[in-house]
Amino acid sequence: MKKVLSGFVLIEILIVLGIISSLSVLSFLGIAGASTKVKNSAKKRDVNIIAQVYEANFDDNNLLYRPLAADDFNAFVVPIADDGTLYSGMLSDFASAFRVCAVLNGRSPTSCNEPSDDCYCLASQKGVYIATDPGSESPTPTGGGSGVTTEPTPTTSSSCTIASASWGVNNAVENDPVSLLVVGSGICEGESVTFAVFEEDDVSEGGLDDSANINPVSTVFASDNSALTTWFAEFENDCLGLCLPPEYYYNASVGASSPTRSSNPLLTVSQSGGGTPTPIPSDTPVPTSLPTDTPIPTPTPLAKRVFATANLYNGNLGGLAGADTKCQDSANAASLGGTWKAWLSTTITSAVSRLSHSSDPYKLVDGTIIANNWTDLTDGILTNSISKDELGNVVGGNVWTMTQTNGTAVGQQCSNWTSEASSILGRQGIVTYTTSLWTNSANVACNLTKHLYCFEQ
Repeated sequence: MKKVLSGFVLIEILIVLGIISSLSVLSFLGIAGASTKVKNSAKKRDVNIIAQVYEANFDDNNLLYRPLAADDFNAFVVPIADDGTLYSGMLSDFASAFRVCAVLNGRSPTSCNEPSDDCYCLASQKGVYIATDPGSESPTPTGGGSGVTTEPTPTTSSSCTIASASWGVNNAVENDPVSLLVVGSGICEGESVTFAVFEEDDVSEGGLDDSANINPVSTVFASDNSALTTWFAEFENDCLGLCLPPEYYYNASVGASSPTRSSNPLLTVSQSGGGTPTPIPSDTPVPTSLPTDTPIPTPTPLAKRVFATANLYNGNLGGLAGADTKCQDSANAASLGGTWKAWLSTTITSAVSRLSHSSDPYKLVDGTIIANNWTDLTDGILTNSISKDELGNVVGGNVWTMTQTNGTAVGQQCSNWTSEASSILGRQGIVTYTTSLWTNSANVACNLTKHLYCFEQ
């Protein structure tokens, strides 16, 4: 009887040891899986950022993409893979197209050049990417014109949903870069977001909404549950020009979930060149016997000056009033005169509501035009970058903004510009850009130091 009892106890011990061993293996696999997901998200984010920078620097005249430079990025470092090498497909010379890929799930880095479950790729939007050999490790970018972005179907977490989706501006001109902003609800960091743009048609236009020729590249949610991408505006000519202007909305999707439509207002796109007919001069001769009036010279518009501060500041600016004071002090030290305010927003007050709207040009202190007037300033793209300080010296780097191209608030704001904590975030722009990234780039820690954009009032 005792022997039976001892045998029974030994079996129990063996079973318990087996269970403990199984749980240990499962725990290890769970930790490894979580680590892999974090690495995958970081790689996807890098590829999305790289693709957006390529598109932002596309040479429309020569139809070429240029190689990346360190100052194209917020951290002044070109993103690299976790093995210390460049991502597959990054350009070493000018090219008419690209496809950048990142290896996922810890697979071999030599096997990633086509989209798959283990390989995340984004291709150029303005140039058609053609692989010479699907199995080649170094496919060749060729061609030009419009292209289609190819990428694997993203995965999704059931805890992440889309709370809102909106355009960065309400009006654009054909081929302008336009921002699309999505805000998530739940645990969204690292989750992929895909986009599909449509032109809204009424009954007179056929009643069926037209799909865009090229959709925005997908992106991933940042730590603040926001996701930002760019679309190059298209002009759809319906009804032989009688139904103009075309208006667009987009659907944003997280994985296989139902798409969320962007909120109104719709994006209105005007045709490049304006389409205004040239007046035909009259054939009626002017009598030579009549005296000719002395022409009155057209006065030169009074420009509003703009600069990026030479000084750098952390996120504790002293609120909007403190930021304005920093701009005024910088202008006074350079003997510029005038009244100055910072291009800056908070959760309470946006730049569009607190800055004057000039009908005259905006210029750098050296006379370089950045926009013809307020409407031009806030249309999504600058004529030249705001990369000169109050003395006219060239500056680089980033600038605190929390402001979209149209002057409204977006992103984080360092507790309304009163915090320099590394755990708090603020929205920045990039001084060397003329696209939407000049003011709306990314959320970064508030202990970092940035410039301020200062506008004469």
